[in-house]
Amino acid sequence: MKKLKLVFVSILIPWYAFAWNGSGHMTAGAIAYYYLKANNPAIIPKVLATIKLHPWFNSKHWRDTLAMLPADQQEVGLFMLASTYPDDAKAIKNFPDGDSTHKMWHYVDFPFVVPGSNVTPLPPKTPNAKIKIDELMVNIPKEKDSPQKAVDLAWFFHLIEDIHQPLHTASLFDLKHPTGDAGGNADYIKLTVIGTVVLHSYWDGLVSGTVPQYAINAQQLLKKPKYKNMPELTANTTPDDWILKESFPDAKKYAYKNGKVDGLKTAPSVVSASYVSTSKALGERRVVLSGIRIAQLLIKFYSK
Repeated sequence: MKKLKLVFVSILIPWYAFAWNGSGHMTAGAIAYYYLKANNPAIIPKVLATIKLHPWFNSKHWRDTLAMLPADQQEVGLFMLASTYPDDAKAIKNFPDGDSTHKMWHYVDFPFVVPGSNVTPLPPKTPNAKIKIDELMVNIPKEKDSPQKAVDLAWFFHLIEDIHQPLHTASLFDLKHPTGDAGGNADYIKLTVIGTVVLHSYWDGLVSGTVPQYAINAQQLLKKPKYKNMPELTANTTPDDWILKESFPDAKKYAYKNGKVDGLKTAPSVVSASYVSTSKALGERRVVLSGIRIAQLLIKFYSK
């Protein structure tokens, strides 16, 4: 029942409260599916064969969401559900994949010290997303189809998507946040329309939609001319690149505005309409990149 509540929450709450585990993750999963369908459709049945071994495949956790989709979206729906599994598991009390260690897999907070701040930054905590992705990249291609491989594949989807959200890769350090802001979770911004929100939550929610819309949205995104030839796909080819050459610099430049966005709850940083439009465009691009990169890695994994 808890998973069912999560599904309907993702449909009813405003776009700015979505976490990357709702709209962003499902959209990225759908993008991976449709990229494969256009570029290497033979891989799709192989990936689905793995996903269908997931312990939640025949459970209410996934069945109720799939029931919301038409017959021609059942396959893409499984890519979407695999993408959200780690966050859905995290929300269930005492569920193994939601314990304190697993929760640390969702991010890797490299320190960003605001220029002029006399603070000593803390290194990324371990375990973290970078460590876990490296492990999955080695293990998944070697595993035979099994429930465990299906769970590993779901984590792989999810964590690749997570590291494309800039604030899953950075923590700001300054005099207001001497021990770091935990990826923007201790940082606040003020927007004209919605008021004060947690910075991390705002960035988590840059891609909107509902369960019945994600597949359509993904197809439309892949058709946009600006996503036809993205230079990042050839310039940056490893998870380390995606974190250190893309997401982390994006966090500093766009999320934190090079240290100008570092507000407290009692004194949030006021952001402009330009900040909103720029961040929303970047969030969309990051989700598209994550979905395509998942698909490209699936081709490597399942072509061997």
